[in-house]
Amino acid sequence: MALLVIRAANLLSVDEFEVFRLAHRFWHHSAGELKTIKSAFNKYLDKKIVPPWVMHFARTVVRAYDCGDLEPAVFGIYPAFEQIPLSWSLAFNTPLSLPLNEASDLMIA
Repeated sequence: MALLVIRAANLLSVDEFEVFRLAHRFWHHSAGELKTIKSAFNKYLDKKIVPPWVMHFARTVVRAYDCGDLEPAVFGIYPAFEQIPLSWSLAFNTPLSLPLNEASDLMIA
């Protein structure tokens, strides 16, 4: 089970804790409290216990990859605003670079 979490982390280019955070949002439709996610992650580190919501998330990520349909944005990972193409900037009439909000709950790849 731990290998599935590690594979999902590698496919999404994030660490294992971030997989837990993203899985909580994916399953519960909310960011959740950090202490809840840390508690589940510590059980994972100490006893290799993976909660069902993390297993579901990891399986979904791996299946999407195996089908050739892995879109990181579906799982809560979005490209950094600094990397928006010039055509987007012109189309939306926005500057080419925007400051990132450090309080944001979004994972920036």
